[in-house]
Amino acid sequence: SILADLHLCFNDHHAQITRESPLTGGRCVKIGAPAFYRSQSSARQKSHKILYVSSGLYMGAQDKLHRAASDHATCEFETALVEECLAPSGEKILYKPYPALRYLDPDPAVEAARRSGNIEVMDDPKDLRYIVNYCSVLITSRSGSTVGYCLCQDIPLVYLQVPGRSLRENVEAAMRTGLFFFDARDSNFYSLLMNFLRLPLHRILEQWNEKSDARAVLIENYIDDGAAIGGERAAQAIDQLIRR
Repeated sequence: SILADLHLCFNDHHAQITRESPLTGGRCVKIGAPAFYRSQSSARQKSHKILYVSSGLYMGAQDKLHRAASDHATCEFETALVEECLAPSGEKILYKPYPALRYLDPDPAVEAARRSGNIEVMDDPKDLRYIVNYCSVLITSRSGSTVGYCLCQDIPLVYLQVPGRSLRENVEAAMRTGLFFFDARDSNFYSLLMNFLRLPLHRILEQWNEKSDARAVLIENYIDDGAAIGGERAAQAIDQLIRR
C-alpha cells in the first residue's frame, strides 16, 4: 500500500494489518479470494496418496534473505524432509518443485526425491489447480498463496512449520485446530510426520472431517469469507477511487 492508492486483499485480518502499518498510504479493501480458490468436487481416480507442494523458493545470487531463511537453510530443510521422512515413509508421493529457476545446477532436494523409489517428481510445471484433485493428501509450508489455495480445496492438508519461521499466535492456534500442523522445531518432527503419513487414508479422512468446523472458521477469518463477489467488490472500490 505504500506504492498504491488502492490495496485489494482477501480478508478482514489482512486489511486490518495493512491499515495499521505506518507505511500504508492508500486505502485497503477486502474483496475475498479468487474464484479458482473454491473447491471443485472431483471424482477423478487418485494417482498418488500424497502431493508434496514445495514452497522452497530460493533467492539465487541476490544478497538477501527470503522468508527469513538463507538459500542454504531452505535447501537443507527441504532435502532433509525428503531423506528423513518422505522417502522412508514408503508412501506413494508426487513431488511438485517450486516452479522457478534460481540456479543452473540441480536442486539437491529435488535430486534426493528423484533417488527415492516411492517419490515421483513433476518435471512438467503444471499449475497446482490442474493436479490437486489427483491426490488424496496435500503437504505444503510457509506463508505464500499456496497454503490458502490448498486449504480451500477440502482435501486433507498437512502444514509444515519450517525452521526459523513463525506465525501470529492467533493464526497458529487456528491452523492447529483446522488442519494437520507439524512443527519442525519438535525434536521428533520427522517421525511424527512419517507416522501420520503412514496412516490408512480412511483414518486421515476421519480426523480431517472432525476438524471441519474449526477449518471453516479458519478459512473465513484468514482466507476467504465465501461471499463470491470479489469482482463486484473490486469494481466498486476502483470506481470509488476514480470518482474521488
